[in-house]
Amino acid sequence: MPLDLATIFAAVVVISFAATTMDTGVRLQRYVVQEIGELIKVRVLARNLSVATTVAVVIPLAMALIPGEGRPGTRSASCGSCSGRRTSSPRAWRSRSSPSGSPGAAATRSPSSSRSASCW
Repeated sequence: MPLDLATIFAAVVVISFAATTMDTGVRLQRYVVQEIGELIKVRVLARNLSVATTVAVVIPLAMALIPGEGRPGTRSASCGSCSGRRTSSPRAWRSRSSPSGSPGAAATRSPSSSRSASCW
């Protein structure tokens, strides 16, 4: 009986961890989708949680299910700096500016131009 109880407990802990991780990933992606909606001035995308969540789930799901290799954005991020850039929000890239307050080189640089060779 104690071994069965321990097995059930371990299974519940692992499943709870996986569910929490998926919830956090979807929530972060929804925030990014909402910020994109604000930037491109699509109010329903920026304010409606159901629409933003649907977009945040359906697009990656479609990318994962479409057969083929070499699609952009399907490489796994194996280092922290790559994964951080992949989850950074568009607002973070847009809001960088030079000390004078005008957009500088950092604000106009695309995220892909600063990738280090160690990540790929």
